[in-house]
Amino acid sequence: MSNVKYRLLAYSNAAGKFNPEAPQQGNEDNYEISFDIGKGIFKGVFDQDTEMPECGILMCVADGMGGMNAGEVASDIAVKTVDQYFAAGKITPNIALDSQKRRVYLEKVIVAADSNIKEDAKNNSEHSGMGSTIILAWIVDNSITISWCGDSRAYRFNPSKGIELLSKDHSYVQELADKGVITYEDTFDHPQNNIVTRSLGDPNKKAIPESREFPVYENDIILLCSDGLSGVLRDRKTYYRDGELIPGENLEDIIAAHSSSLVDCRDALWAAAERADWYDNVTTLLCKIIASPSKAVVTSQVPANSLLPTPESQQYPQPHKTKKVPLLAVIIPLLIILGGGFWYLISKDKKLNAKNEKFQRELDSIKVHREAEQAKGTIDTVSDPSAKPINQEGIGKQGDESQKGTDKLQDAKKQFVDYANTFKNDLNTDGIKAFNDLIKEVRNAKTDNSTEWKTKLDDIKRKYPNIQENTPDTPNNPQEEGNIVGDVPHNILDYDKDRLYKDLTEAKAKVNDDGKKEIDKLIGQLPVCSTEKLVDKLRTKLNEILKQERYTTSSKPGSKKNVPATDSLNPNTGSVLTPDSSSIK
Repeated sequence: MSNVKYRLLAYSNAAGKFNPEAPQQGNEDNYEISFDIGKGIFKGVFDQDTEMPECGILMCVADGMGGMNAGEVASDIAVKTVDQYFAAGKITPNIALDSQKRRVYLEKVIVAADSNIKEDAKNNSEHSGMGSTIILAWIVDNSITISWCGDSRAYRFNPSKGIELLSKDHSYVQELADKGVITYEDTFDHPQNNIVTRSLGDPNKKAIPESREFPVYENDIILLCSDGLSGVLRDRKTYYRDGELIPGENLEDIIAAHSSSLVDCRDALWAAAERADWYDNVTTLLCKIIASPSKAVVTSQVPANSLLPTPESQQYPQPHKTKKVPLLAVIIPLLIILGGGFWYLISKDKKLNAKNEKFQRELDSIKVHREAEQAKGTIDTVSDPSAKPINQEGIGKQGDESQKGTDKLQDAKKQFVDYANTFKNDLNTDGIKAFNDLIKEVRNAKTDNSTEWKTKLDDIKRKYPNIQENTPDTPNNPQEEGNIVGDVPHNILDYDKDRLYKDLTEAKAKVNDDGKKEIDKLIGQLPVCSTEKLVDKLRTKLNEILKQERYTTSSKPGSKKNVPATDSLNPNTGSVLTPDSSSIK
């Protein structure tokens, strides 16, 4: 008999993409729960204390991507694959109680779901381009195994430890954070946070799942969710670099305030997501560990009275009995020690003064030399950051300001070079040559011309794209320890589609409701544009809409969170599978 008790709650809704005419009312999310993995039981009572079965319980969330209704088809296939692999009799205690076997089995399920989605897309042309993310959580005894592919997430909240992100997004912005280009907090509002680098159904590569194992503690609340929730609510309180609190609600505070009731917790999460102007389907699965032999250790909270002991609780050691010593026997050695220390300090000070005088003479000599060289124009203080300008007054205010300008220029150069290097692999041979020339120009620049450099880089990307397609056997991106390092699509077609999408979203602020509907239609058609000519036709239609008076408006658009995800504005919009195997959700 297990010593672990739990209770479950789950809910999914189309949220911001509600469409009463769609089969699932516009909801491309799907989920599954097995209340007893060993018996293959997928139905049970929610929000009720239940004893953990021998083979554990399973939670699954799949977030579909794809045009028309294909997104919900892909997520449905993923969930049905899970049902097949966890049907009655499939899982034995031999598998369930071995963490390594659990991980292997979950990853096997994800690979099978990927294969089934691709097979369906191959046999049904209307499902071409569909895909899905997936995340699975297998809880058994006092441990949890997480396996996932994509950007659906798993969190754990415990009153003693706060909130923890158990999974790690397979996304472009997460890779930027891993490389140190941006911080994890910056990924939340990044304009390219809708690009996933791994997913189910990608025709250019096999799904590569990732897995992690964690202990389970009493009072843990496990949350599985699609990015419809994590994309509008931050993990915890977050601050700007100047220390100012970023406004908005967060997952940690909401769960902490409603941890006693899963129903209240779910409702509070949904209400907060709606207040944050949710834009995508939202699915939340909640599991609370009611009883467990494992207790969480406090790591994020320290009781105030443990910092300093109170006078009443302060315990002083009892004095030990010692043999009496004559007073002179103590004073004489003490005087000797003090005299020796005083002599040491005096001699050390003399040596230090001598060194300082020698250093000052050398410094004065260097100053004279530098001033002479500067007068001849032989010192380039920009290309040589260590060459700090010296004015006639020595190291004065003017020299400090010049050094600050030099440091600022060097920072601008470094930021641009780091940014530009993320695109180097997307260029052909001629492009790399032009790229290297641009980098050389940047490094030799004496003023900050970041805007001009960016324009030249964009021209190089457009003129010299590396349009060689990936294949499953010869991926462009390197693999390290099973992780595929994806990148943003930057060939001409994807570049034009990205620019048009931005223009479409900006144009919605200039038209009335009828105009917005017409632009939404264009947004829905954009992902399936397979040639530059089709993209140009959509742009022509956009220009025609903006010219017609019946679509123009002078009223101010309503405020809405800027969410760049392609499927955030139309229930029929889905993933764009690009040559580098990244997907835009």
